[in-house]
Amino acid sequence: MTGLVLAVNAGSGTVVIEAYEVIRSGIGSEPLWSAAIVRHTDPQRLEVEGAGQRIESEIHGDGIVDAVRPAIDRLVDGPTAVATESQVLAVGHRIVHGGPHLHGPAVITSEVRDALERAASLAPLHNPPALALVDLLRTRLDRSVQVAVVDTGFHHSIPDAARVYGGPREWLDRGLRAYGFHGISHEDASQRAAELLDRPLAECQFITAHFGGGCSATAVRNGRSAATTMGFTPNEGMIMAARSGTVDPGLVTHLMRTDGLSPDDVDELLNRRSGLLGLTGGRTGDITEALARAVSGEPGFALAVEAYLHRARREIGGLRPTLDRLDALVLTGSALDGQPRLRAELCRGLSYLGLELDRAANEAATGRGAIDIATDRSDARIILAPSNEERSIARAAIALAGPH
Repeated sequence: MTGLVLAVNAGSGTVVIEAYEVIRSGIGSEPLWSAAIVRHTDPQRLEVEGAGQRIESEIHGDGIVDAVRPAIDRLVDGPTAVATESQVLAVGHRIVHGGPHLHGPAVITSEVRDALERAASLAPLHNPPALALVDLLRTRLDRSVQVAVVDTGFHHSIPDAARVYGGPREWLDRGLRAYGFHGISHEDASQRAAELLDRPLAECQFITAHFGGGCSATAVRNGRSAATTMGFTPNEGMIMAARSGTVDPGLVTHLMRTDGLSPDDVDELLNRRSGLLGLTGGRTGDITEALARAVSGEPGFALAVEAYLHRARREIGGLRPTLDRLDALVLTGSALDGQPRLRAELCRGLSYLGLELDRAANEAATGRGAIDIATDRSDARIILAPSNEERSIARAAIALAGPH
């Protein structure tokens, strides 16, 4: 084996790490090893697959470093081990916010790390823990090249008219504008949809919709992001697991005056105690669980689910005028994987876009490959493209790692 490249995808509730073999043409099509650290449970849970073995265990510790360190132990030692530390040539890190100047993958030098640190206040749930993992793996895998793959990069193509806010002109000069997020996912989903349709991506017009702990949609015109629902921070747009999505700024200032909330209090409220978690009274931020409890008639869940779906449909529909036509709605993200009921409920309110879901195809959709789940009568296709951010991260990382 020439070596491995790791993809580290630190989300707000989970960390996914995958190891790919480095081959002459890039990387292998499937991971040799994978780990999932579920952080929103108590205790945290680790699931590792490698060398034909699958091991699940509990993790006891507070921080993200304590959660990830045991996973790296199992990459290089024990029954799931597939490599030595020296065989890891590169590590790609998903970094949510690249700030105003980092527009694509970059080797993490001290200057790049400082820039990502400065952007941390714009993505407080994501950049700080991701940078903690950069520091951990730079020390632990000291022969590997560490690469930042920024979520904001894909959205660099959005025109100013679609990214400015209606404030003073100087806001744009100061970088106070919409950046957009989930770019790795939206770019990957659009590429896979174009492949399924057997058309050049440069000739396609899609709305891609990502549903996970965070949720967003993007208008992809001819392979480039033209508009997106997240903005200056990842809290704009849809209702999410624990994030509020868009709220009236006047509501925020009202709460600051009446409840004495500080800026840090507002951040905590809108980013960690709102969304589905807030609407269900703190009982769950998981849309799959919320939908199941709503269907069973448990009080307090129907409104949360309907609000979640209403905002999602509204945000998706709001992107349609950005496109000349709609070739496909492309659905991706962990919240939709293996969830035909949720996909059906989402699409039920999107018929005005000319979309018609094929019930049988939707129920049968499984696996990692992209699949068309629209009827023959549908004006545009509905494509389910299960999330594969990790492979995109790994591919970008090894491309920057140099000769191997």
